[in-house]
Amino acid sequence: METLRDPVITQLDDHDYDAILKMFTSGDNTKPELNEPFIWKGYTGATNGHILILFPGEDLKYKRLTLDINRAEIKNITTRCTSTLQKLTENISKIPLIEEKIKEKWECAQCEGSGETECNECGNIIECKECDGTGSVEKLTKKTGNLIINPKAILKIENQYFSVNLILDFIKACEMLGVNDFELVVDDQEYGLAEFRVWMNININYFPAFPIRIIVAPIRLDKNQLCYPCNL
Repeated sequence: METLRDPVITQLDDHDYDAILKMFTSGDNTKPELNEPFIWKGYTGATNGHILILFPGEDLKYKRLTLDINRAEIKNITTRCTSTLQKLTENISKIPLIEEKIKEKWECAQCEGSGETECNECGNIIECKECDGTGSVEKLTKKTGNLIINPKAILKIENQYFSVNLILDFIKACEMLGVNDFELVVDDQEYGLAEFRVWMNININYFPAFPIRIIVAPIRLDKNQLCYPCNL
């Protein structure tokens, strides 16, 4: 199938390019369009609803997005800076490590694996609320012995708060792209977005090239959450 790509995209190995896009897709069946990469406003992108990656140029092997994701656009840039992955990683390294836990799965004791129970009020057979009708329960209980960055940790970047897991996704994408430097723009209004912009080191006959954009949604900080400053 014919593809239209910015020179940034044409320099990428197809496997890496598609693999990076797949990293950001959603597994939520309530919005199946987001389970695959898409075309949107001159970009090829992918999102899970919390983090969005946009490659310049439309790759026509993917479908055009019909969902409205205009909220992913930063309206008021109030902070702009440049930094490196090394400095970002140094900030993350200050977060205390915890022992990794993986999911264990067992038969639901409430419904004995059937996925259904008897309603205490009317006596009808209903979907088991303990396991959501699956017949099994899955929880993070098994310790692996490995030390990992606390996935519940929060980074404070400028005046906004972000899940460390989303920032780690950004770092992984940059490592796959082979880039170290980035520009960060932040909307400092309440719960404003952060947009990381990276440029590929390629030979093109015009300047500037459009950046690869990775846009991260902030979170509402709970008083019980662990928050760490990130000084870029």
